Amino acid sequence: MLTPSPVRLRAFRALARAYSVPAAAAHSKQHIVNIVEVGPRDGLQNEKGAVIPVETKVELVERLVRAGVSNVEAGSFVSPKWVPQMGGTADVLKRLTKERGVHYSVLVPNQRGLDDLLLLLAQQQLTDLGSPPLTDEISVFVAATDAFNKANLNCTVPESLQKIAAVTEAATKHGLRVRGYVSVVIACPYSGRTDYHKVREVASALLNMGCYEVSLGDTVGMGRPHEVAEMLDVVKRSVPVEQLAGHFHDTYGTAIANVLTALEHGVRTIDASVGGLGGCPYSPGATGNVSTEDVLYALQGSQYHVAGRNGGTINLEEMVDIGWWISEKLGRESASRVGRALRAKARKTTTTSLAPAINCVLTGTVLTPHSSCMLFFSLPLLPSSPSPSPAPRRTMKETYTFDPRPNYPLRLTATRYSDTANPHLHNPDALTLIFAHGTGFHKEQWEPTIAELERRVGDGVKIREYWSVEAPNHGDSAALNEDVLKLGYTPVCEWRPSWMGRVCTKPAPLLIRPRDRHSHRLFAAQARRHRTLHGRRIPVRPVLTAGYFPTLKFHSLICVELMCSSEAFGTTAKSFLINGAEKRRDTWSSREEAYNVMKTRGTWKEWDDRVLRNYIEYGLKPTGDGSTVTLKCARTQEAACYRDPIGPRRAYHLFPSFVKSTRTHLIYGAIDDYLPAAVKDDILRRVGGESSLGSYARVPGAGHLVVQMNPTGLAEKFLDALARDSKLQVD
Repeated sequence: MLTPSPVRLRAFRALARAYSVPAAAAHSKQHIVNIVEVGPRDGLQNEKGAVIPVETKVELVERLVRAGVSNVEAGSFVSPKWVPQMGGTADVLKRLTKERGVHYSVLVPNQRGLDDLLLLLAQQQLTDLGSPPLTDEISVFVAATDAFNKANLNCTVPESLQKIAAVTEAATKHGLRVRGYVSVVIACPYSGRTDYHKVREVASALLNMGCYEVSLGDTVGMGRPHEVAEMLDVVKRSVPVEQLAGHFHDTYGTAIANVLTALEHGVRTIDASVGGLGGCPYSPGATGNVSTEDVLYALQGSQYHVAGRNGGTINLEEMVDIGWWISEKLGRESASRVGRALRAKARKTTTTSLAPAINCVLTGTVLTPHSSCMLFFSLPLLPSSPSPSPAPRRTMKETYTFDPRPNYPLRLTATRYSDTANPHLHNPDALTLIFAHGTGFHKEQWEPTIAELERRVGDGVKIREYWSVEAPNHGDSAALNEDVLKLGYTPVCEWRPSWMGRVCTKPAPLLIRPRDRHSHRLFAAQARRHRTLHGRRIPVRPVLTAGYFPTLKFHSLICVELMCSSEAFGTTAKSFLINGAEKRRDTWSSREEAYNVMKTRGTWKEWDDRVLRNYIEYGLKPTGDGSTVTLKCARTQEAACYRDPIGPRRAYHLFPSFVKSTRTHLIYGAIDDYLPAAVKDDILRRVGGESSLGSYARVPGAGHLVVQMNPTGLAEKFLDALARDSKLQVD
């Protein structure tokens, strides 16, 4: 039997692992290299557009630490007026889970920044007695030229050093380590080539103030290896090389060569940024910092050993994952050459197959034409973003793009969740759970339910991996379909069947036999309708009436809060959803405000906090000018989907055929809100009663928003259903 062929990045982990070097016990001290990860601060500070959420920054730092990083710049106490992306650093520090042996340093540009930090630390001491300090290290910075210093700090180098001396003295008195930065050590964008003797003077001054280390920065990225060598020769005459670090930008592609040159001259600390993030707001044209992944790869197999947390090293595989994850959060590809090469190589060598036993979980109006593409078209998935998730164990998140055009005008994304430590990951008899969605539903809303499943599943039920498929008008899919959705819902998604479609809809269940449910096109004579999109005519065919049925062999089907009913029940439920979509608020000044508002209003306040936080991060987007955030799924689009006059009726008539051909479970919330109990009783009657189903369950404490309100209870019902299918016990 044929199955869809989504391109897997299965070989990606093996390839990256092949390049990883375990910590070696026999490395001499002079060959140990330390990495200071500057991505969360120096990497993000120059990002344009909407301010990056605090949650994303926290997740970035914590992922880096899990990958082995022991010194990470967590942010900066600079005015958000001048560097907006560094706003919220205090919140980042407070939310971080501190790991032993890790330095979470912050940049402090002046006395005001230090005062803010010391106040924060004092407040922590009063409220969180016994907890580790929010940070034990600050960084200060100064340029090697007056021109750059004036552009950056509005003062000369001597004036800046005088201010830094006061900051350093106060910080050390409070038990903080101080690290110094010297900018533009090779060339200045305003005054040209830098005098290396000035670099030496500034570095020496910083060490004399009490800095334990000074990082020398090629801020413009113009430096070449011989220039780095010349600069270091001059600086080392009066500054101990063991107290120097290298900080290289990759504007001209020489960063790795400069790193190797610095190491040859005795430097043993290198600043690097995951995914090659970075730039400088005061250095026009400067690109990102040298990529951490590129540095790790360049040193593998050499005499050097990269030191990591707890005596280990930094994991290249995980850093590549993180680089892609944060880059795609920012709307672009990773700038790491190694990251791009490993991904390209993995794509070229991967095999393609799905587990033959697949369990499909459906929610909402999944049987309507505008929300069931994944189930009814056998087309390839195009890989888009491998990245690790902070889910239980060591779960990998890989996001794919599903493109059914020209048969259907909207693309959508799907995320695969797999656990490298899962003993059933390569077991062909284990289950793959696919979570498909109705309108206005982004794929990340399932993550808390998946996490609860992972925590509760025992040896009785063997789950290989999970897939979550997004509605085409929400989340990442909304961005892919932005141009098409601007045309409006009606010309893109809404359709009415031809006379043959109307005639055949009700007899369809009688024509579908279990042996016919794979790859068969019923009603091929259905008249095609054409739409003009971007000046090109494409055929738009109704999914179910055209008869595209799954080519997957389903182990069972679990329907959650199925949105279908007989015409006899009128339009009460539909009006409930339409009015709710049209009247709800859809714009906020920031994600923080949106979260605070939703926690106290409407049905949002009933949501599980994990689901709500995912909704804030993945369900919102900046408006055009970046001053506010709004829903990715416009309320007019969602309301238009609920107006669909055909989908719910078709689902109502076809649902019994699914029950006959595939073992089906039905789950509703215990609260009868928009769908009255009579509708649910009618569906049970239509399929032949509960005995015709694998199981019928109600989730306590939840209405029609089961996934959002009670992911824990829903996960328990899922496991009950799977245990019934397997006739096995679940712990």
